[in-house]
Amino acid sequence: MITNRLSVLRNWEIEGKAIRLIMDEAVFVRRHLNIQLAPGKMPEEETDRKWSSATVEGPISQLVVAALPSETVGCLLDIKHLLDRRSTILLVQQGAGVLELINEHVFPDPAIRPAYMLAFLSHGVYGRAAHFSIRLSGSTGITRVTTVPRDITGSIENDSPDSTMWMIDALKRAPGIHPYFSPYLQYLGLMYKKLAVQAVLEPLSTIFEFRYNELASNLPIVRLVRLLLAEISLVLRSLPELQAASHRDWQFDPGRLERNVWEVAEHIQTSVSPMLRETQDARKPQIYFLNGYFVQRGQELGIRCLTNYMVMQMVLAKYVGNRQRKQSDIPMQ
Repeated sequence: MITNRLSVLRNWEIEGKAIRLIMDEAVFVRRHLNIQLAPGKMPEEETDRKWSSATVEGPISQLVVAALPSETVGCLLDIKHLLDRRSTILLVQQGAGVLELINEHVFPDPAIRPAYMLAFLSHGVYGRAAHFSIRLSGSTGITRVTTVPRDITGSIENDSPDSTMWMIDALKRAPGIHPYFSPYLQYLGLMYKKLAVQAVLEPLSTIFEFRYNELASNLPIVRLVRLLLAEISLVLRSLPELQAASHRDWQFDPGRLERNVWEVAEHIQTSVSPMLRETQDARKPQIYFLNGYFVQRGQELGIRCLTNYMVMQMVLAKYVGNRQRKQSDIPMQ
C-alpha cells in the first residue's frame, strides 16, 4: 500500500498493522502488509523520522488506485517514475473521465504508458471508526472488471503485459470482491448506466439535503430528474465509443434510465449521499466526474447540457459556501 499522508502511517501502527474486512458476521483480517510513503513526502515532525525509510521503491508491477477521482492524477504523479509499459493500473472508482486525465497529465507518452483495468462495485463499502476497518453491505455483490484495450489507450503495445494476468488472479483470490469480468464495450454500457443514476441521486440529494427515498415523492424534483436524464440520455446515445453497442438506444432510453434511478433510490432508501457529506465537511465534491463529465462530453458532441451544468454549479456553490463559512469561523482567544 502507498500513501502520501504520514497520518495514515501513524494510524496503521496504532491499529495493529492490519486491515479488517467485515462481511455479514464474518471478519477477515489481513496482516503482514507493507505500507509505504509516496516518494517526496518527507516527515513533518522529528517523531516521524522513522518513516523516512518507508518510502516506496520500484518498479511497480501492479497498482490498485482507489483514490477519489479528483486526487488520482496527483497520486500517480508522485510514483510515475516507478511505472512503465510493463505495469498494470486498476482504477476502482466512481465517476468517469479519470482515464483521459491520466493519459494527458501523467502518461502522455504512449511508449511508456501502462496497461489499464477498470472496476466498479455493485455493493456498498463503508468505513468505520477505525481507519483500517471496512464493512461490506452484504456478501452477494459483485465487482465489475474490464481491461482497457491497448488501441483505445493509445499504447504502442498490442498485448497486455504479464502483470495484467497477475492482477486478475489476485482479484479472484481476494475475499468479498467477487469479480465479474466483462468485455470493454459491455463494461462501458454498465458503467454509464450506473453513472447516469449517480448523476441524478447524488447532486439532487445534496442540493435539497434529502435522503434518496425522499426524492421520488417530490413532484418538482421528479420533473428536474427528467430534465437531467433527457440530456444524459442524448449524450450517451451519441457517444462514438458506444456506436457499436447493441440495444444502445433502448438501454439509455430516458424512461428506462428514470426507472433505474427510482429502483436504486428505493433499494438504498434512507442512505445519505456521500456528496452531501463532502459538501457539509467543506470537502470538494466529485461532481466534475458525474454531471461535469456529461457536460464535457456533450460539448464535444455539440449537445448543450444546461440542466446538468446548472445542477453542477449549485452543488459547487454549496461546497464553496460551506468552505467559506468554515474558514471564517476563527476561534477568538
